[in-house]
Amino acid sequence: MNTFRIGVLGVSFCLVLASPAQAFDLKKMTDSANAAVDKASESADAGINKASETANDGINKAGDSANSTLDSVNGGMAVSGEAKALVDSLSTDLDVSGQQAAGGAGALLAMAQSNLSGDQFSGVLNKVPGLESVVPPL
Repeated sequence: MNTFRIGVLGVSFCLVLASPAQAFDLKKMTDSANAAVDKASESADAGINKASETANDGINKAGDSANSTLDSVNGGMAVSGEAKALVDSLSTDLDVSGQQAAGGAGALLAMAQSNLSGDQFSGVLNKVPGLESVVPPL
């Protein structure tokens, strides 16, 4: 029986040695993994770019909407007299909207109002008819 066992073991050993060895193709596996990572990275970049474009579009639309709202609110400000000519001139010369020109002039006048006495500021307002329409309330 021992001889039989030794014979079976010998034949098994010969069969194992005779069969082709299974080796891992490390380069192929590495290339495959790199390709998968590259594809995932490209997909993530495309998603980020799309999200960024969508966010920028939303921000631009919100800004446009806010400017439109400001235009409608400030458009209701009635600038009259020679102050209208001042605002129009500022708007043209500075290449800004009418409400921006009126707001800037109003800010300067508010600063003057806070730094001048009441009589001095009244004198400034009396020099330009309609200028009081640009001054924001304190």
